[in-house]
Amino acid sequence: MVLRLSERLLIDILYKHAYGLKESVKINRLLGAALKHTIDHVHYPRIVLNVTLQLLQKGGCEAAAALNAACLAALDLGIIMNGMFCGVTVAVSQGHLILDPVCAQCSSADTVYTFAFYSSGEESTKTVACDTDGTFEYSTFEAARTLAKRASADIFIFYREILQRKLSVDIWK
Repeated sequence: MVLRLSERLLIDILYKHAYGLKESVKINRLLGAALKHTIDHVHYPRIVLNVTLQLLQKGGCEAAAALNAACLAALDLGIIMNGMFCGVTVAVSQGHLILDPVCAQCSSADTVYTFAFYSSGEESTKTVACDTDGTFEYSTFEAARTLAKRASADIFIFYREILQRKLSVDIWK
């Protein structure tokens, strides 16, 4: 059965980056991949979800921060999702992996990876999107992905703690 476009949720993403359109397009694509993989489109027929994110401060991991902000916003709104997603940035500088690099480390790094991970209660964590800047060998990519995947577990635990705190406060108001 083929669903018409009007029978599904349409996701409109706008990431405003103060430093140029190129970065905005890349982050929009990462956000689109993560949101489309996670949100249950069929439960929202003929609805447009506008996701607008504005960069407030440049810190080095803007794409990962945008992914995390979008997921937390969707969770806070109560949008039906089949799991959660998060973003993690890893830089490689002189053969060393740097998790969550600052701006100076990103600009001097040989390669910068931004991963989007998906997790649900039943499945193991999966990579749903990745953006890379720079040249690299596949073994370095795999090492960075493994490090980022371990870090994503901490982010998902943080999400759960935040939601538990929010729900306990909301219930007892």
